[in-house]
Amino acid sequence: NKDRIKHGTYFFGETVPTSRYSEKEVLMIKELLKTKTQPQIRKELGINRTTLRDIATGKTWKHLTN
Repeated sequence: NKDRIKHGTYFFGETVPTSRYSEKEVLMIKELLKTKTQPQIRKELGINRTTLRDIATGKTWKHLTN
């Protein structure tokens, strides 16, 4: 991965072809996580449980900080 990052061929965030969310949306989700529970956010936004957990734990979108 370090080589791909160095050469600019590493996909992350919005550059991932299968990404469903923009960086702006993920930052909004991260802000919501400060005041709401994951079930509340899932119900409000219709986001998948695993996707939300991965955002919350930093498994995905870790390059974004709020």
